[in-house]
Amino acid sequence: MLRSLISTARNSLPCTSVMPWNPNTGGLLSPAPSLLEQVRTVTKFGWRKGGRKTVKAALSRFYRLNCGLWIHTPIGRDRKIWRKTPEQVKELRKHVFSRKRHSEVLDKMMTEKFKKPTYLPDSPYEPYDNFKPPQHVYKTYK
Repeated sequence: MLRSLISTARNSLPCTSVMPWNPNTGGLLSPAPSLLEQVRTVTKFGWRKGGRKTVKAALSRFYRLNCGLWIHTPIGRDRKIWRKTPEQVKELRKHVFSRKRHSEVLDKMMTEKFKKPTYLPDSPYEPYDNFKPPQHVYKTYK
C-alpha cells in the first residue's frame, strides 16, 4: 500500500524539464546575466539636491594628483603575501599610475569638488603634483 502511494505521488509531481530550476545554470537564486556586467554606479541625479554624486568606492581606492593623474596601489597587493618573494612585496608597496582611459572614467565618477587641487603641508605626493607624465603612462588605444 505504501508503494502505491509513493508511485502515485511520484507521478503527480511535475516533470523536471518543466521546472524553472536547472542545476546547470546555478538555480533560482543565481544572478541574472545582466547583473554580472560591470557598472560604475554613478548617480547622475541625486534625490536630495538633484546633482551628480561622487562614487565613494573610487575615492577610497584611488588618489588624484594636482596635475590630473590618478595613482593607485597595484592589484593583488595584499593577497597571498606569504607566497611572494621579498622583492615582489617591495614592488607592490609602490603606487602606480592609471592609464589615460581609466583616468577619464575616474574623472567622470568625481564631482568638481574632488577635482580641485589640494595643497597639504608635508604631503608625500608633493613632488608628483606638478608632474608631466611620460609618454608610456598615457598610451592611446584604438
